[in-house]
Amino acid sequence: MLYAFRSIFNDSLLSSASCSIDQKENQIEEECLKVLVLHHPVANDLRFVIAVLKFNNDLERMGDLAANIAERSIYLASHEPLLAVLNFHRMADGVQAMVSKSLDALIRMDTKLAQIVLTLDDEIDDLNREENVYHPVRYNAPESGVYKSGGANPFSISLSGTNRRLIYQHYR
Repeated sequence: MLYAFRSIFNDSLLSSASCSIDQKENQIEEECLKVLVLHHPVANDLRFVIAVLKFNNDLERMGDLAANIAERSIYLASHEPLLAVLNFHRMADGVQAMVSKSLDALIRMDTKLAQIVLTLDDEIDDLNREENVYHPVRYNAPESGVYKSGGANPFSISLSGTNRRLIYQHYR
């Protein structure tokens, strides 16, 4: 199964996906800049355009992180399986829910939903800490090919910042 994964996600596919994400980020940024220049938004409209710009940047960063994970997965597929049982599925599902809810909160300017996303972020951080507690050596051993930060999940960090900005803008 891992070898099938490796054949599907090769370097050219990762490069193509990364390029596509970068192009979308630039396209959205250009549209936001056009709105700023041509329409001179103020107050809530200006805050919304700025929030979209920042969220766009966060999504591009998450795309880069996902590409890094895919590259590491290709590397791991060519080595012996890890002995540890990893619980990444719950974290991945949680982060996907955060992305979806963050987009909804941004589009609707819904601060209550943004607050829910921050709660989800705490849950993801707890899962990340659990993984670090139960498997600290296996993750960070050079031969494992898996390196975990001692802190929070980088995907949820981006989403937390986006939702905190949304809440802050609402109460300004």
